[in-house]
Amino acid sequence: MLNNNLLTLGLPAITTPPLPQAVDAFTSLTITADPTAKTLTLNFAPKISSLMGVQLLATPGISAGISFVKSEFRILTQMNQNHTTGFAAGPVYIARFGAIPAAGTKIFVKMFQVVYASGQAGIPIQASCISTVV
Repeated sequence: MLNNNLLTLGLPAITTPPLPQAVDAFTSLTITADPTAKTLTLNFAPKISSLMGVQLLATPGISAGISFVKSEFRILTQMNQNHTTGFAAGPVYIARFGAIPAAGTKIFVKMFQVVYASGQAGIPIQASCISTVV
């Protein structure tokens, strides 16, 4: 799993198992989606450390009544310290799923941090929103 995390971030695999180390974790995540403006905005804290990469996953638009979506997540992109809160994920979401879902449709987003040096992943944070026209 460590090497899978590194390869997904575009980093080389490791050959020596690392010692366990602390991995940063997000404390908050909120998302908003607007299908008319074609926007998906992520607000998160704390900021991403230069020692960490981030995996960003999302679901396609699903029925607003669904809450179990473990198998629906797909990788959208990787993030680093240059990505800040207020991240405009609309373009990568549209590239992956074709469009921001229609108003009234639910989207889930999940993020977790990965240590660049070892591939160790932190605890994921997940949020959802109902797509609305602002």
